[in-house]
Amino acid sequence: MSEMIERVVRAIETEMQRVHDSSGGILCASPEQLARAAIAALREPTEAMLEAGLEAHYDPDDWRIRELGTTWRAMIDAALVEP
Repeated sequence: MSEMIERVVRAIETEMQRVHDSSGGILCASPEQLARAAIAALREPTEAMLEAGLEAHYDPDDWRIRELGTTWRAMIDAALVEP
């Protein structure tokens, strides 16, 4: 299992436990809550993801590739904004 898959699994488990603990009974997190937890877990790219991005878009004359992680985090943050 990849590092990112493990992160998403832990985030979903944590969200399900949080909802269960706050309800005092058996209550399942909503699909939206689980989706948000999964997307938030993606916010920090893994080293493997950054390396893959560098390989796919590397240009030694383009310094902007160093901002790949910052761009990724901004994109994930935008996905989490309430409409």
